[in-house]
Amino acid sequence: MGSTAGALPVSLSGETIALGADFGASDEVQLGLGAALPIHPGAGFGSVLASAAVAMNRSFALRTDAGFENIGPNGDNTGSLGHTGAVHLGISTTWATAGPG
Repeated sequence: MGSTAGALPVSLSGETIALGADFGASDEVQLGLGAALPIHPGAGFGSVLASAAVAMNRSFALRTDAGFENIGPNGDNTGSLGHTGAVHLGISTTWATAGPG
């Protein structure tokens, strides 16, 4: 038999735990935080996301999101495959129009 050192696995599978929560800091402000952590086959840091939504008035709101993601396989069967990081940023708006009264 030949050596399989450095050979890529045929399939990667595993489990991740994800947790998240949103908090109403006031009537106008909502804050959120979420995280995803790989737990099997190798524990590690996955990703984290924070968000904030602010109501400017009754019909207009601003939201911003920022996050970091650790991209790559975990565990002993991944050979020399590494991880890379990615930063995600987003800004959005929401507005409502008056409905029939």
